[in-house]
Amino acid sequence: MTFLATINQCTPPAAQAWMDVLYGILLLNLSRSVEPIYFILQFPATVLHELMHYLFALIWGGQPSWPSFWPRRQGQQQVLGSVETRSLNLLNVWPIALAPLILIPIFVLQLPLFPNHPPLLQRCIHAALGVSLLSGSIPSSQDFALIWQHSRWLLLVLLALILAFALLDPLFLHLHLASHLASAL
Repeated sequence: MTFLATINQCTPPAAQAWMDVLYGILLLNLSRSVEPIYFILQFPATVLHELMHYLFALIWGGQPSWPSFWPRRQGQQQVLGSVETRSLNLLNVWPIALAPLILIPIFVLQLPLFPNHPPLLQRCIHAALGVSLLSGSIPSSQDFALIWQHSRWLLLVLLALILAFALLDPLFLHLHLASHLASAL
């Protein structure tokens, strides 16, 4: 038995699944320089990403158009897919723009489904699914731009509150700890 085969037999299925997904992510990143290969490898992630936007836009009243999954150049950027929404506001822009993040728990939930020492083809399919789920879960710069566009003032108020609490933190922390100590005694 070879060294790699021995390691493969000793690796728990979940760790093996993580390793396969990491190898897939490495392959995906290496393929970025060859655009046609990158687009093919990234296509399942693009479909999942855009479908999450579409689904959440339907749920939150964003009036979405059907997603586009065909890559196109927009200025200096390469856009892999998109969903147009006709009704964005402060209440629905956050869940619609960040909808792909729901793919992360789906990825974690599918890890235990990985069988003990599966055949290579099954391993590759499972790794491709994992890579698609993780890669598709990353919000794009356009997603963040939509949040900024529709809730800029809210973000600035939150930042001001965070800064105010940070400046007042020593006083707040002291009072908070004192009240806990008093209640403990």
